Amino acid sequence: MSTSRKLSPLEQKIHQAALTSGERTLTSKALATLVPDVNERKIALNFLLGAGLLKPLENAGGKLSFRGVVKGELEMKKDLSAEENLVLNLIAAAGNEGIWTKHLKDKSELHQAIIDKCLKLLTQKQLVKVLKGSVQQRNRRIYMLFHLEPSAEMTGGPWYTDKELDTEFIKLLSQACLKFIADRV
Repeated sequence: MSTSRKLSPLEQKIHQAALTSGERTLTSKALATLVPDVNERKIALNFLLGAGLLKPLENAGGKLSFRGVVKGELEMKKDLSAEENLVLNLIAAAGNEGIWTKHLKDKSELHQAIIDKCLKLLTQKQLVKVLKGSVQQRNRRIYMLFHLEPSAEMTGGPWYTDKELDTEFIKLLSQACLKFIADRV
């Protein structure tokens, strides 16, 4: 999927808004604010979706949003096979929670050898990164899009350092809280 013509100023405006927003996503509401005219919005959106510069996403509440795709990312994806695209889309759908290889196999219904081959290629192209487990599941290899940061549920947030409970930090924080409370009383 590549653009057969240059983007119009309106299409550039929408694409740029998606790329510069949080997590490169643009909500339907933000899009309506950006382009009030329904017809113009529909034409620009259809072209951007067809060119692969926007990807539709459905939020947990069933609301539609769009993720901006960088042209470089589009170039990297153009040579992917159907299986590789399927695996990449499943990983993208997992967001910053990542996805385990077993879940990839269950959702894609592909053979493990094919999934492994796809993951190796996607990792080499730096479209996907592998994380060595999470706080809850240390032995699992979790895959997520290369540009995303893992969620606090995966890393443990501020309470964990290198997937280990940071007892020293917790002890220091407890002492600071006790001192603060004692000074107030």
